[in-house]
Amino acid sequence: MAVGGALKLVPEGESRTVLEQDYQHMIDDGLLLDVPDTFDPLMRRCAEIETRANKPA
Repeated sequence: MAVGGALKLVPEGESRTVLEQDYQHMIDDGLLLDVPDTFDPLMRRCAEIETRANKPA
């Protein structure tokens, strides 16, 4: 459980840009075994998890 609802899975601003570039490099280098999601759908899934994890019990 996140302490005080502060779990952060989705970066913003420059951090998001850097993560997106890194993710694309991992895809390009074949580091992911399955066909990977594109970045935006992956971030939407992470945002959903973040929201659920930060809800009060």
